[in-house]
Amino acid sequence: MSKKYEDIDNENLNVAEMIRQDSTKIEKCAVDEEIIGQIRSYEKPKRNVYKVISAVAACAVLCVTIFAWKNIGVQTDRHLKNNYVEETAISLHSDKNVKLAGSYSEIEKKINKIFGYRRKYTKAEGDVVKKSEGTAGNLEALTDKTKNEYSQTNKQTENVDESDIVKTDGKYIYTLSYQMNDDIKNQSKKYEGCYDVCWIGRTYKLTVTAVDGKRMEKISSFNIESKEVKVFDNLEMYISGDTLVLAGGYLTNKKESEISTCILIYDISDIKHIQLKNVNVQDGSYSNSRLTDGYLYTISNYDFYSYYAKDCVPKINGKKMKYDCVYLPEKIENEWPEYTIITAIDIHRSEKFTSQISVLGGVNNIYVSQSNIYLLNVSCDTTDITNTEKGKQILETQKDKKKYKIEKTCDYTKILKYSYKDGKVNYVAAANLPGWADDQFSLDEKDGYLRIVTHINNITSTNLYQTHYDAKNKTKERELVETLDNEEIESWNDVYVLGNNLEQIAAIKKLAKNEDIYTARFLGDYGYFVSFENTDPLFTIDFSDMKHPKVAGKLKMPGFSDYLQFYRDDLLFGIGQNGDNKGNISGLKLDMYDVEKGKASLKTKLVLKEYDYSEAFYNYKSILIDSKKELIGFYAERNSGSYDTDYLLYTYKDGRFKKVFKLSIGKYVENLRGIYIGDYFYIVNPERRIYAVDLTNYKKVSEVKIR
Repeated sequence: MSKKYEDIDNENLNVAEMIRQDSTKIEKCAVDEEIIGQIRSYEKPKRNVYKVISAVAACAVLCVTIFAWKNIGVQTDRHLKNNYVEETAISLHSDKNVKLAGSYSEIEKKINKIFGYRRKYTKAEGDVVKKSEGTAGNLEALTDKTKNEYSQTNKQTENVDESDIVKTDGKYIYTLSYQMNDDIKNQSKKYEGCYDVCWIGRTYKLTVTAVDGKRMEKISSFNIESKEVKVFDNLEMYISGDTLVLAGGYLTNKKESEISTCILIYDISDIKHIQLKNVNVQDGSYSNSRLTDGYLYTISNYDFYSYYAKDCVPKINGKKMKYDCVYLPEKIENEWPEYTIITAIDIHRSEKFTSQISVLGGVNNIYVSQSNIYLLNVSCDTTDITNTEKGKQILETQKDKKKYKIEKTCDYTKILKYSYKDGKVNYVAAANLPGWADDQFSLDEKDGYLRIVTHINNITSTNLYQTHYDAKNKTKERELVETLDNEEIESWNDVYVLGNNLEQIAAIKKLAKNEDIYTARFLGDYGYFVSFENTDPLFTIDFSDMKHPKVAGKLKMPGFSDYLQFYRDDLLFGIGQNGDNKGNISGLKLDMYDVEKGKASLKTKLVLKEYDYSEAFYNYKSILIDSKKELIGFYAERNSGSYDTDYLLYTYKDGRFKKVFKLSIGKYVENLRGIYIGDYFYIVNPERRIYAVDLTNYKKVSEVKIR
């Protein structure tokens, strides 16, 4: 019987490990970057499993060759003197939109060409987070492993977990909170020039509460910090079996405001002695993350405005990224100088990243499907239309026509697509679309197609410019002096279907003219989006034929929905603000739409006149919607102007909403979460306490102080 490919791979891995061990005896050296660039630029044939042995042999020859180069005195490239990370993604490739860098020099030249040199930056490595242990108390857990069903964080994509400040595993409730340290906050002079003095004064705390029905007990609480790093921001967490993951930003240098992203992995198998296993860091401020199949994918934005071009290659775990993991777009226009970095890590074997990629350019929105990561960045494009028919018509009203230019300004969205699987991240394609997407829910992937709704906003303006010569830089600079008050604004909404390589398959254009998109949602063959001017049109788009999508319905009603979520496959829930036919807004409203046949129709509506705002409008993680429990839970602010906040619990049965519980929380409240475990509902205020509600009678039965 012939060997399987996996057996051949295992044998080759053993051979590779022997070579690796032998290679450690060879003295390390730097390699000429240009030579390596030429080697990498050579177009290689596709690999197959039978060529792996040859590749391993070639690695051995290369090791000996490198050793020989060093001994014959080859010059080293100054850009390679810093260490670089060993972890890398696989099967990276380039296309007409972006290309992999062939050397550090190429990165430097690209940055200089696009952005120019920036002010000198005093290089500092910053503090690196080291391992530290939590201070779990010596308290017993209340229960054994529970078999009760429990709620999870509200997420967009099935089987792709999202981080939050409150999590449960059915036995414990984990909460993240922060408080302001007045002794630090008041020392503003000490931190003058830092990113945010209030940010410096934050201390994050993780609290673990054991729950068993109405019985609750706080059993562990400790500050998230180490000897080197005590300042964190935007921390959120994941729970996966006996592993707890924290991801967020941290300040590496208070004087220079260096912001990086930190991933902390904890072992929670012994809840009384929570252990910090590993800490991994990547450059850039924390943007977002996802957890699926045991791998955490983390995205950060690395701003290098303050750096020289030669120093602005991002670092991963303190080591400069390899240049062949850096993507350089063919064009970067009107963008802030920054990278977007994506890393992957196995949270159960978290010593290092399994993949790392960076692309020159920023990101505004992120959508993650079950197999792809989409990064969206909005830019602005201005076109001179002075000599067009429209431009000449506008200029007819001006006395001195030669001084003015007629320009059209419009937004466009750049989309980058990356595939991911088993901790490996790879670039797939890039594309530009007119307009911008409202949020991640404006995108959805189905059967290899990407569906997206964008809002277009075109502005035509009459502008007066002056040109002057910059003697220092020896360049001509054009400066906008005046914009006349005769701007024309056109807006509408487009629907696109893109293929696997982001090529346009189909489009529906100019829907809902002069109306903004407020929310969108997709399910199966249909997509729904809400626009608003005076009334709330709920559009239904039929995608049963991806190459020929069509508008299947348009439902108008007063007010608008800020957030949509499917209650069941045949019911679509909306929460937003009520209004009249003239566009006047007053009160909060709950809607339930019948979408069984695709075309939406209003099934029931409930107006909450005493409330005018809820965090659920913009933070979907703050609302719990569960059709199995027939529950809808969220918190809302009263419209009395006193900022009093209530947590509200509704059921949806027999075609109607019914309020079953209300809890007054207090003034200026934020970050509340509602979760259930078995027959109990828990309202979590991470800053203060947890309240337990018996779902059999909807009565509060207990509470526990956690801060």
